[in-house]
Amino acid sequence: RKRTQDELQRSNELLRAVIEAAPTAIIGLDLDGNVQTVWNPAAERMLGWSAPEVLGHPLPTVPAESQDEFARFRDQIRAGLTLDGVEVRRQKRDGTPIDYCIYASPLHDVEGRISGNVAVLVDITERKRMAQEVTRLASFPMRNPQPIVEVDATGRVSFANPAARRLFADLD
Repeated sequence: RKRTQDELQRSNELLRAVIEAAPTAIIGLDLDGNVQTVWNPAAERMLGWSAPEVLGHPLPTVPAESQDEFARFRDQIRAGLTLDGVEVRRQKRDGTPIDYCIYASPLHDVEGRISGNVAVLVDITERKRMAQEVTRLASFPMRNPQPIVEVDATGRVSFANPAARRLFADLD
């Protein structure tokens, strides 16, 4: 029995250390969406609330207009399903918008009933910003009022934006 208790204590210590050291937010919620068991340091850094401020309270990042969506997520968990990279836009404590992916799995009590979930939140704000920037830059040649032409190694025109096409059409 002592050996089993020691092994359980080592396992719990390992799990605690992993959660504390994780670079992504890890949050433990009950079935009603209240933060119950976990709010790791990464969640504090990412979202702006400390663990004492949120433990026992509803998840603070869910605004009134997103309550229906949050209820659907909880229904999925109650059904024993996971959330696998669901993208949401929320706000940090200071009001700054944040985009993150939610990965969540149901938690079971000792009788095997679903009692809540553990969610891992991955901040994708910068990735989304960069994707928007790439899209903006990629469309620049088409939006540019100046003629832009790309010529391949054989001297053949491989791209001409609308301004260049209009210019060349006027030369015909």
